[in-house]
Amino acid sequence: MSVLSLPIREVQAPALQHLRAYPVDAFLIDSSHGTGRLLDLEQATAFYKELREVTGLPGGVAGGFTPDNVQARVRMFRRMVGEDFSTDMETGACTGGQFNPRKAARYVRGARREFS
Repeated sequence: MSVLSLPIREVQAPALQHLRAYPVDAFLIDSSHGTGRLLDLEQATAFYKELREVTGLPGGVAGGFTPDNVQARVRMFRRMVGEDFSTDMETGACTGGQFNPRKAARYVRGARREFS
């Protein structure tokens, strides 16, 4: 799957039309790019909806998702956008800068519970 990662920012509608030209299967709104900075879900909602409308592609969000907050954040964003979406987690699965499989497994279990 090919995914286009986009930061949240003010983008004019004509510029969004050019996104259709990208050969991707989905988009990802990412506020942190691996820094763990928390995504502002309210700010992401309008951008997500606009991207869905313009591109017709499935979407996802990233930024500050952890095993401890994934269920609440998925529940909240799903209510805001009115549909399922994907999530991304990088630093939330790390301990001391190293990948932690136990944290990743907890994250997946929490996300699955909320998406079920």
